[in-house]
Amino acid sequence: MLTQLEPQNWRDTWRILGNVPMVFRFAWKAHRWATIGMGLVTVLAALLPLLQAYIVKIIIDTIILSINTNQVLTSSIALLTPYLLLELLIVVTNLISNQLRIYMQTALQPRLNYEIDKALMLKCLSLDVKHFETPSFYDKLQNAQSETSFKPIIIVNSTYQLIQTIITISLSIVVLLSLNFVIAVLLLLSTFPIFFVEQHFGRMQFNLLNWRAPEARRQQYYAGLLTTDKTVREVKLFGLGDHILKQYNYYFDRFYHQDMELSRKHNTTVFLCNVVSATSYYGSYLWIILQTLLRRNTIGDMTFYLSLFGQGQASFQQFFASLASLTESSLFMDNLTGFLSLSSDMTSSEEPKKLPLTFKIGIEFRNVSFRYASDAPWVLRNINLQIAPGERVAIVGRNGVGKTTLVKLLCRFYDPTEGQILIDGIDIKDYQATELRRRIGVIFQDFVCYYLTARENIAIGNIQEIDNHEKVCFAAKQSGANEIISKLPEQYETMLGHWFEEGHQLSGGEWQKIALARAFMRDADMLILDEPTASMDAEFEYKIFQQFQSLTQGKIALLISHRFSTVRMANRIIVIDEGRLVEVGTHEQLIQLEGLYAEMFNKQAIGYRV
Repeated sequence: MLTQLEPQNWRDTWRILGNVPMVFRFAWKAHRWATIGMGLVTVLAALLPLLQAYIVKIIIDTIILSINTNQVLTSSIALLTPYLLLELLIVVTNLISNQLRIYMQTALQPRLNYEIDKALMLKCLSLDVKHFETPSFYDKLQNAQSETSFKPIIIVNSTYQLIQTIITISLSIVVLLSLNFVIAVLLLLSTFPIFFVEQHFGRMQFNLLNWRAPEARRQQYYAGLLTTDKTVREVKLFGLGDHILKQYNYYFDRFYHQDMELSRKHNTTVFLCNVVSATSYYGSYLWIILQTLLRRNTIGDMTFYLSLFGQGQASFQQFFASLASLTESSLFMDNLTGFLSLSSDMTSSEEPKKLPLTFKIGIEFRNVSFRYASDAPWVLRNINLQIAPGERVAIVGRNGVGKTTLVKLLCRFYDPTEGQILIDGIDIKDYQATELRRRIGVIFQDFVCYYLTARENIAIGNIQEIDNHEKVCFAAKQSGANEIISKLPEQYETMLGHWFEEGHQLSGGEWQKIALARAFMRDADMLILDEPTASMDAEFEYKIFQQFQSLTQGKIALLISHRFSTVRMANRIIVIDEGRLVEVGTHEQLIQLEGLYAEMFNKQAIGYRV
């Protein structure tokens, strides 16, 4: 299976490393002083090992000189003490710099993750609704979020590690070239294989995770079925636990074997590269010892060169390992870059028009047709409809005929595939989308149950008024939610749902009343109710819509409902079938027409009589 995963083309490496500046921009925004501090510590850490090795050389040569010249002990100690103190200072400085690096990394990492997570959330806010209704979008989001909790800080650390090793290597090569050209070249060549190995397997790991993103999301979905309150009842009722867990285990085993196969190949190849590196090291070790036995180097020189060669080889290995790590991590950031480059397909006017303070003409659907993709079936076809200010219009039809799609187009979650939607004679594309949505109050059938306080749940309908307790209470009274809230332990400050401590779960009908209060909370010119009372009994629904009538005086009101006792209160009823507007009129007119509306009404009436 892994043989099907082709490593990324080598020419893309430098393009991928182009993601590094983006990460540092995030780091600079997150914590500039930690970013600067880690850079300064990096330079210091590059110089200290070489300085320490040279001090050791001086100490050894001083000791041997003292022995060979029979110096007095006190004189020898006097000569050695400054060097010993200097080495102690280097060691202490190195310890302090390491702790500073850890502290600054600890300060930077959470804020860096926060900035990236915030960028992802802001991007999601800016995208069209249609992005969220395609599997490919969630694959991209999964890949963008994959390992972003630690890959960015790895990029920062790897970049600084590269700078550190470049400084150390440069100084080491200068010194070793003065010793022997062959030794310096051997030092360089012995560490190249590990670089290519890490590069290759880093790309393989990246391609593997990208390739299985859809299956990884499916595994997470199975886990969610077993761990969330919305599904647990049916899982238990139908005895689905073993089946779902079996599916989850299937993907775990599949991923585990893929990872182990890749790890086995990786570790075997790295072992062989390390054998080559060790062989070159001890070959150079032998040559330096021979030079010392031939008295061409002092014992201190031998110690210094051996230390320098060891540090140089370790630095070369660290350089290539850091570069490979940087490239691998940048591959993951390539996913982030790709996601952040997504853009909205819906066009907006560069100079948007202002919505009128009050609507004079109203809404017009002019030859509107819509489908979700170019190869998808038509959801709406040639809809022509005008709704005047102050008019209450009901939209009815069988399930899946496009009723809710009309609302989505009006809210400009999508643009019509053909035709126009106009408000007061102006295409809604010419208005600012955020301002348009501010003037519309919608409660969908699949409304969200926010696990927040009761007050916050209602105030979401007009979030600017979240601290206006009087307005929140008024909206709750209009929807019937006040009666529910008054019985809660902390009333409006009670946490709803049971995800958090002291949370209070509501029934489906109670949640609907909370959601309905959001619509009454909103100061909107258009109020749209899309099956918002499906969990309420017919009597209470009738009371709600009587209040709805009084609250929508002078406003445009759209009602989607399957209950004809409610629908008949509308000024006009629109009947949609297979995406087309087939009937328009009052309840009495449509009954006399004896068409689709009359058929659906009579079927429901028979059910009530039975």
